[in-house]
Amino acid sequence: MELLAGRQHVEIAVDPSTLQVIGGRAAERSLMVAVRSLHAGLHAGRVGSLVVGLLGLWLVVESLTGLWLCWPSVRRRPRVIGVVPTEGFGSRGLHRLVGGASLVLGVVVALSGTVLALASVLAPPGAGVSPARTGGTLSRLDVIATRAAATLPGARITAFIAADGGVIRVETTAGAVIVDRETGRVVREQGDQTRLTARDWITRLHYGDFAGWVSRVAYALVGLGLPVLSITGYLITARRTAGPS
Repeated sequence: MELLAGRQHVEIAVDPSTLQVIGGRAAERSLMVAVRSLHAGLHAGRVGSLVVGLLGLWLVVESLTGLWLCWPSVRRRPRVIGVVPTEGFGSRGLHRLVGGASLVLGVVVALSGTVLALASVLAPPGAGVSPARTGGTLSRLDVIATRAAATLPGARITAFIAADGGVIRVETTAGAVIVDRETGRVVREQGDQTRLTARDWITRLHYGDFAGWVSRVAYALVGLGLPVLSITGYLITARRTAGPS
């Protein structure tokens, strides 16, 4: 089961018949959660999210201005049949190659990340805080699972989430089923077509979670291309500053 209370996220293993807690862990203590928090807000709350959003906009500006500066030089470069231009292909050629290959995905990642970061900054202060819960008992998890399976036949249960309002949200491959935690009665059903909001789609687009391993590999290569662009851009600028040797 997953227990959500504001920004706290605890995963526990529960015996479905006796409701005895077998084990548990706090997801906030994992390395990946720390990396995600650093990526989303630099561990600095709203201020960090604002900085990340501004950095995303700066990446878009850098990409578009780099395309603007590179395009005239490529178009005006003299071409000779049978001759491969090798002069100055070092850092400058690598910069153009990596920048051109990662331009589209880089802009998509930067824009979607900016939207997510600024959305977290503009969210109401109490949006992520859960109200106080009332006491009560918990129906057997096997009963809740049976009710959810009967509501969405053929669906596979992926998670039980103890949500606010005295309900259990049963996540399945066909959608979510909201069940009263005390009586086991199905409160409502959320079909798969209503689960993804605009924020969900932007999140998937930002993390490359839309085309399986293909999109993930492409996004990983774009991420590796960013330090290459930074280093080669610095080398190009340093050579221009130093002048001809």
